[in-house]
Amino acid sequence: MVLAEQAVALEAVRKVVLEPAHRVGPEPGLKAVLEVVPKVAVQRVVHANHDSANPPQTKEATMKLELLEDLYAQEIAALMDGERQTIEITPRIIEAIATDETRQALEQHLEITREQARRLEEILGRRGSAGFNNKSQAMAGLLADTQEILNQGIEDPALLEAALVLAAQKVEALEIACYSSAMEFARQLGFNQDFHLLEKTLHEEEKMANDLTGIAASLAFEAAEDEIVSAKA
Repeated sequence: MVLAEQAVALEAVRKVVLEPAHRVGPEPGLKAVLEVVPKVAVQRVVHANHDSANPPQTKEATMKLELLEDLYAQEIAALMDGERQTIEITPRIIEAIATDETRQALEQHLEITREQARRLEEILGRRGSAGFNNKSQAMAGLLADTQEILNQGIEDPALLEAALVLAAQKVEALEIACYSSAMEFARQLGFNQDFHLLEKTLHEEEKMANDLTGIAASLAFEAAEDEIVSAKA
């Protein structure tokens, strides 16, 4: 694809991503893409519009980003890497938490995260991209901050928990943004099975984000009360 064609295709993708992400079925957005994307890209997008019973052979570990389908596979692989990173560090976070409510919420979400990773493996396999790796630098950065909190040796259990909950909220915000985009790409490409798996995960992440917000509010209230008592003493 020449540079001019790439510019047209990217502009089409930009317009599609700005559409609402929670609609399933034929949409004007996909039609608009097919009207402006060059013919060579149209052939590949239309071909990708049907979930194949016989997916293509596994792609190499590197991928040249040319089409929306490539961007989609890249994002799914990055989500997979992010989930693996989260699974690795979460037990250390749980061990550092003193409050039962927070520990239980994180333990439950850890099990959910393992299932989410399995769904991503299923999607990558269906797309013929099982061997494609894409490190999530964004997740690595957030979890490096989390590890730094764990390494600081914060003595106040409530303060440590508040810091870790805040770090977890940042992770959820990233995941919600990434799953929302991946879900929209799946919808536009006609990958309905993928869409529903990603939608399920998105709802789980949104619930966890809400749970963490409630926990953070409770921790902040308790901390404020403690400071008031200390000030009066």
